[in-house]
Amino acid sequence: MSTRSLWQVGVMLLAVLALIGCATGVKGPSDEELVKSLLTAWKGAILEKNADKMMATFAEDFSHHGYEYEAADKAGLRKFVDNCEQQGYFSGVEISFDGASTLIKGDTATVSGIQFKNDQGTVTVELKAKKGKAGWLIADMNIEGL
Repeated sequence: MSTRSLWQVGVMLLAVLALIGCATGVKGPSDEELVKSLLTAWKGAILEKNADKMMATFAEDFSHHGYEYEAADKAGLRKFVDNCEQQGYFSGVEISFDGASTLIKGDTATVSGIQFKNDQGTVTVELKAKKGKAGWLIADMNIEGL
């Protein structure tokens, strides 16, 4: 084999290795990191008392049917959030994830045991998120202790 042929084989081998490295070496944030980022955004919006930012953390197809509140869709959730704001539920808010647990299975995540404390008492929140084209967003929210 000539020197030129060895040179060409070497260059091609390096190119293949570079492509393999690019395909496996670049990795974005994990689902756990993305869910944590979603929780941080949700908490931050509540602490800012910014309903628009809070609603941005919820999926367009959000729905909840339960005894503690009813929100058949995202518009219904917005009414619930606005009502909570008017009644002062966002005053003196403290949100703790210390005792919370996160379970991610495929494209769904459940975060249980979030402690939400305000001037009127404490409730426990469970958020259910799903991963879609827009990333991780909250699709359901259960509130115990209302």
